[in-house]
Amino acid sequence: MKKRMLIIDDDAEVRASMKSVLEGVGHQVWAAADAQAARKELGRSPMDLVLLDLNLPRQGGWELFESIKGQYPLLPIILITGMPGQYPIALLAGAAALMEKPIEVTDLLNVIDQLLLAPNQTPLRSTCAYPGQTLHVSAAQQAGARPKTGASSLTPASFGGPLLAKPWKRS
Repeated sequence: MKKRMLIIDDDAEVRASMKSVLEGVGHQVWAAADAQAARKELGRSPMDLVLLDLNLPRQGGWELFESIKGQYPLLPIILITGMPGQYPIALLAGAAALMEKPIEVTDLLNVIDQLLLAPNQTPLRSTCAYPGQTLHVSAAQQAGARPKTGASSLTPASFGGPLLAKPWKRS
């Protein structure tokens, strides 16, 4: 079944490559280079999944993530980053998945399949930051390993304090 996906990445080559791969497996795909274009696409028609690069110009990826989650709380969002150490933040923020660059096509497709075939409560559980509900594919796992759900030992206490309303912002 065709799913509707939005790729948000400032790199035109990355957008084109991901779009080609996802359309090649039968999905309908739209692409946006920044937060403004992403909001426009999301307002035009409902999406089943968003792939969001955290390193965006002007408005950053975390701010756009917050905006999308506020408007579409059950929409699965795969965060894509080249920055290490983002998984604990993604887990607490309620991201559906975090993938570290470089991304292997098979890993990307596996994560998308897991998210789109997940039971209906899975998006709600990740939105509520249940431990173990955010998929994580690290750069080290990219050599054909299957994505794993987060370790159940990740809790707000393991990050040195209470759950932050916006864990990507340091006070």
